[in-house]
Amino acid sequence: MEVILIICSNTNIRKFYITNLIIRGHLALGASTLAHQDVEFWPRETPGLVVIWGSESQMEEDIGLLHLHYDVPIPIVVIDNDAPSPEWMRVWGVAAYTDDLCDSRYLVEFLSQWLSKSSV
Repeated sequence: MEVILIICSNTNIRKFYITNLIIRGHLALGASTLAHQDVEFWPRETPGLVVIWGSESQMEEDIGLLHLHYDVPIPIVVIDNDAPSPEWMRVWGVAAYTDDLCDSRYLVEFLSQWLSKSSV
């Protein structure tokens, strides 16, 4: 089973995403940022999906670390109130963007195209 990595500085939102994915049979790990994580935190196998929420500069730092740590493309979904430019998404290898995943049904529906790879 592939890991879904949730990167979100807001503890409540991060727990919401992780809990809802686990309840639905997915393996999910979370961190507020990757910049301060020990190497033991990083999944040994490449995550099947990364969901990231935060400021653009923090997302760039975390996405950059993902690209350095894993040598294969990882689907990255950005959650932000402001739509990132298509150029920014292309440069950082972002697969999709949404402005809101606060409804648990919408969360799973939106992520379903990537979750099929990481489900039980």
